[in-house]
Order: sequence, then structure tokens, then C-alpha cells
Amino acid sequence: MTPRQILRERSVHAGLITVVLLAAIGFARHGDQQGLAPKSFWAIKCAARDRADLVLIGDSRTLKGLSPEAMAAELPGARIF
Repeated sequence: MTPRQILRERSVHAGLITVVLLAAIGFARHGDQQGLAPKSFWAIKCAARDRADLVLIGDSRTLKGLSPEAMAAELPGARIF
């Protein structure tokens, strides 16, 4: 086997491994969503009038990092959105 054939074979193997790893990472990243889905978040936020005792406001860190359900467990009777 010539050096050129070895290089071509290794390049193909490295390319295939790269594609598989990138696909695995892509699929794994979609399962880590926390809180509400973005569409649900905005639908609830825009439609809520005099419905909440506590409103969570912020950027994507608020959307992804704060859970109204967890807060409701600590604040019984509070309406949290």
C-alpha cells in the first residue's frame, strides 16, 4: 500500500468518525431544555394580566434556569409565571 493510499484511507476514517461524533453531539444537545418551551413562555407572558403574584423577567438565563414549578413548591399559594 502506498503512502498516498494510506493517507486517503485514514482521511476517510477520520471524516466518518467526525460526522458520527458531530451527529451524536447534535442529538444530545436537544434534550437538555429546562423550564417552558420558548413559544409557551411568550404565549403565557403576553396573555397574563392580573394572574400572577410573582413574574419572572429576564433574558435566556431566566428562561432556561428558573423553574416556576420549583418555586411554587417553596411558595404555596403563590401564582408564579
